[in-house]
Amino acid sequence: MPAIFLVERRHCINALLFFMDQALAFLLLGAAASSTEASYIAKRGESKTQWSEVCSTIEHFCTRVGVSLFLTFTAVLVFIALGIMSAKRLFGSSATCAPSCQLSAHA
Repeated sequence: MPAIFLVERRHCINALLFFMDQALAFLLLGAAASSTEASYIAKRGESKTQWSEVCSTIEHFCTRVGVSLFLTFTAVLVFIALGIMSAKRLFGSSATCAPSCQLSAHA
């Protein structure tokens, strides 16, 4: 974040925000995938490793994990939308630029 204040050019700031959005989206997607796999093992069990299912004994655990997975994948969708908006701002034409950018271009 301090790099944003040091950089004066708007294009560099937009590029930095785009790459940070992408990095966070992929990190969150990886966390969502691994938590989905762990919850699947908790619900079904794994006979090869002799892990038994957990949901039959602890019902509240599986309900909370389900809500957590829903919220995690919702956050992934939000970060995908942020990435699309950042990409449009970075690679789009000046017509898709923010109003403050258009005002400074005319001044």
